[in-house]
Parts: sequence; C-alpha cells; structure tokens
Amino acid sequence: MADIFICSDDHPLARDFTYIDDVISGVISAMKYEPTRCGQVFNVGRGSPVVVRHMIAILESELNVTARIVI
Repeated sequence: MADIFICSDDHPLARDFTYIDDVISGVISAMKYEPTRCGQVFNVGRGSPVVVRHMIAILESELNVTARIVI
C-alpha cells in the first residue's frame, strides 16, 4: 500500500479538484480573450479547495479500503 503524505492538523493540506473539461474550457476562453491591459491573470480553478483528509475519507468509504497516512 502506498504512503500518503498529509500536512499536520494545524495546517491541513487542501487542493482544488477541478474537472479537466472545465480547465480546458477556461484555457481556451483565456486564449480567445482580448485583454484590456497587459499581464492579466486568469484563475481556471473551481475556487473551492477540499481538505485532502476529507477526500481520502470519501475514497476510503467508497472503495472500502483504509489508507495509510504518514504525518
């Protein structure tokens, strides 16, 4: 079984899980955009980070397995 690294409880690790089609659509839209000024930034993420521990708990439940978490 592979080890999974998770930050401490004081600083939980969170990631924004975004569906790949949404990322591709965002990148294509950004490429077509005509900027009003130079250096504009586009965030193509979902904007709702998920704590990785919570994601692991969901996967454990759905897959009926236990992850070995190394802190």
